[in-house]
Amino acid sequence: MMGAAPLINIGTSAMRFFFALHSSVLRSSVTPALDNLDKINPADEIMIILGAHSSNENAKEEGRQTFHVVKLLKHPYYDINTLKNDILLMELNNTANFGEFVQNISLPETFEDLEEGTVCETAGWGWTGRKFANCLMEVNVTILNRKLCQRHLKNAVPVTMNMMCTNVGPEGQDTCFGDSGGPLICNGIFRGILSFGTHPCGMRNGAAVYTRLTEEYINWIKNKIERQR
Repeated sequence: MMGAAPLINIGTSAMRFFFALHSSVLRSSVTPALDNLDKINPADEIMIILGAHSSNENAKEEGRQTFHVVKLLKHPYYDINTLKNDILLMELNNTANFGEFVQNISLPETFEDLEEGTVCETAGWGWTGRKFANCLMEVNVTILNRKLCQRHLKNAVPVTMNMMCTNVGPEGQDTCFGDSGGPLICNGIFRGILSFGTHPCGMRNGAAVYTRLTEEYINWIKNKIERQR
């Protein structure tokens, strides 16, 4: 998280379900391709810690809750080459307890495209320019239009209507390696999930790209959760 400030904590859990990205799960599991996602044993390889401030998984912090992932619910149309539909759900082995240190976040109920220049916030433990953050960091970022975002990406992948972008701030405020899967929160509403960005991070004319929580994705999430009950 480039140019960010410490954040007390932030929760993006939905009781027993947790948002993630195909790409971030693949990286954290050291898995080279989406085809291998089916070969991951979630209970053995993926652990979720809620209510954490420190990036040290062994840190003693009041309010920490630790879970194993029992099931990965991947989007059927994820494309590893274009990063389209870069969203999945992880079912936890137990129910998260909401309180002072773990809170849920509102999913969007309306799905209008956010105006360019809208100031949002995101958070993560990613690369800060010299090292990975040792505590959860927050940064304000500004919505960027897709046409300019596509130009910043140099056509590496197509920016679709199911994606949204933020630009790099005047002092290098940006997301970076290790922040993938972090929330984009705009006016208190969970609007997107960080997918990827330009490299190197924090440079002028850079951009970060998020999976936009569209009505289609929200319906997919609700249907998936309902089927697991």
